[in-house]
Amino acid sequence: MFKFFRGMFLFGAFSLVSTAAQADTNAAPTSNPAPASESVEQRLVAALRREEELRAELDRHRKPNPSPEPKSGGHDEDLRIKVRKDQETQEEKGKQTREIERALGFNMRMHSFASDNKDLLPAEVGAIIAQADKETYDNATAKASAVKSAIIQSYFSVEGNMDALTPAQRVTLDDYLKLTKTAKEAKAADIYENIFEPALETIRKIKKAEEVGRSRGAFGADSKGTTAYKDKLVALARKTHLGERTA
Repeated sequence: MFKFFRGMFLFGAFSLVSTAAQADTNAAPTSNPAPASESVEQRLVAALRREEELRAELDRHRKPNPSPEPKSGGHDEDLRIKVRKDQETQEEKGKQTREIERALGFNMRMHSFASDNKDLLPAEVGAIIAQADKETYDNATAKASAVKSAIIQSYFSVEGNMDALTPAQRVTLDDYLKLTKTAKEAKAADIYENIFEPALETIRKIKKAEEVGRSRGAFGADSKGTTAYKDKLVALARKTHLGERTA
């Protein structure tokens, strides 16, 4: 199609130039006549320039926007990148789904959790949960994060509860407690699951062992033997539930 228009355009341009040249030949000479060849050449150059402009204009409308150059590796690498991005997207969606499910489950069980563990938790934990029910949160995850953050801080404000932690966990907890309120809530789920819950389970095992010991008469008045036995229970519980290795 473009070749057709180009042919027609050139035909018309050359006809125009030929007519102008013939007219210049037949016209009466003037006092300062311009060379006929110069006039024809100028008009031909103008016609060719116009043709180039039209061609460029047609090309701009006819051609799509150029696609970016493929990265090194060609199509294979492009497909790998697409697959990787799809996998990352699916993993992120899965992670978000698990977080929402975990938050909903925690919010539903937190009252029974406080009741079942009232002998192991600070008394204010029940009040913390009751207050959370009065607050307004953007979603279930935000509520669960706020409650978990408050429980963690309350529980580990008791020095004896810190004894159930390994040195590495204690360092992690100390760093966590230095964070801002927003940062604490953002990391609350991870600290709750990996530090608070194992520590609580360790204390539960120790309390149970102490009860068994008292029933058997192993715990009487405080003595070096009693203290050593308690330390042994703590070390065993920490090894079992926190994975701490003895030196």
